[in-house]
Amino acid sequence: MLPTPVWLRVSAALSALLLLALHQWSRRKQPQLVLDDHGYSVEVAGVSRFSVPWSAVTRVLHDPSEQALYLDCGDPGRNLLLPPRAGFAFTFSQRDALYARLLQHIGDRAEIVARLDQPPPPPPPALTADR
Repeated sequence: MLPTPVWLRVSAALSALLLLALHQWSRRKQPQLVLDDHGYSVEVAGVSRFSVPWSAVTRVLHDPSEQALYLDCGDPGRNLLLPPRAGFAFTFSQRDALYARLLQHIGDRAEIVARLDQPPPPPPPALTADR
């Protein structure tokens, strides 16, 4: 068997280091969901992109069978989807802990639905002062 040329070994090692560095860089650029007592925010590389206070969440849809939640704050770009366990291309790390913490913060405001991928029922009508 012929010995592997030195340049081939060096280029393979450099390629592996480059791939490792690119992987670490891409993980740092992934959005992170941060929950606290005031609301939720999305951070990328440690920089906050936006935050939503819990008081701004107007509607919560909850599918307990899939442990999925949809928090509507009236701005589609700031709404939050914790997708069902199966059938979505993305999910969050530590999903189960995130689900439990979200339920803790939204309390009994969640409307239980059969599935999140179906049209939700219309919101309940608002009561007016003259009634």
